Amino acid sequence: MASCKVTPPPLSWESLEKAIQERFPHAKSLSSMELARWLEDSSRNPPVLVDLRSVEEYEVSHLRGAIRVSPRPQAWRLWRLPKDPGPIVAYDSVGWRSAAFVEELTRWGVEQAWYLKRGLFGWVNEGGKLVGKDGRPTRKVHPGDSYYGRLLAPDLRSIPLERLAPPIY
Repeated sequence: MASCKVTPPPLSWESLEKAIQERFPHAKSLSSMELARWLEDSSRNPPVLVDLRSVEEYEVSHLRGAIRVSPRPQAWRLWRLPKDPGPIVAYDSVGWRSAAFVEELTRWGVEQAWYLKRGLFGWVNEGGKLVGKDGRPTRKVHPGDSYYGRLLAPDLRSIPLERLAPPIY
């Protein structure tokens, strides 16, 4: 039996952003720069930051003050959304899961919900600040998998892509 090598589809921020907009048309987004300005502006109500990555990924690094919610859509219904949550900004590695989450929040009637465009990879690639499990600043990010991890600058990866399992396309 001949081996079958799977070639991953081409990957770029532009193609990913287009796919996210097409799949989740009601999800509003914020750029890394817009979120950074918001977090620095003491006159604005700070957003609830929701991290939609695995425990392992969250423990490597996350935005200061972020709460982790399971990346599995089935678990989102179990999240106890406060009666008036105020603004929510969700993020994951690249924006796909967080856009899906924001689209779901929109269906629930939450009006002040955004996803971080380009996710945590875009945030840290652009110089955004992160903290690790111990609360100390870090520049490293778990690359998630060997496909989307290519969008994270190599020097910012907590582990090399070769050590990760290939993704399911």
